[in-house]
Amino acid sequence: MTGVPPPRWKVVERGRRLEVIDTRAGPERPAARAAGGRPGLPRKLRFDGTLGWTTHPFYDDRGPRAVVLDGGPARWIGGVTAGIGVALIAVAVLFGLPAIVVIAAILGSSAKQIRGWITRRLDSLAT
Repeated sequence: MTGVPPPRWKVVERGRRLEVIDTRAGPERPAARAAGGRPGLPRKLRFDGTLGWTTHPFYDDRGPRAVVLDGGPARWIGGVTAGIGVALIAVAVLFGLPAIVVIAAILGSSAKQIRGWITRRLDSLAT
């Protein structure tokens, strides 16, 4: 008869925070469920506006990682997201869909610099 297998999830404390580690995902890689669930969808953690967010490697050089944002940065991220959405709709209405394709091509050529800027900004905003 064999013993009980080791558990998949391990909870450790780092800097007064609890982190959930998936032992089958590799060494010291926080689980996606620790902060925001699926990558890209922030989840409210407290009533003061604190958000837990799991980033994605598409826009974060250090992703996927669990980021906790207090109320101010969370509102800033929400405002930036809304502003990008409004800008895309305005460009589509004013200039048509081909303009969005041209803008995407321009942004795609400088994706590495943009991803680096987003990573630095998330590092400065994370609590």
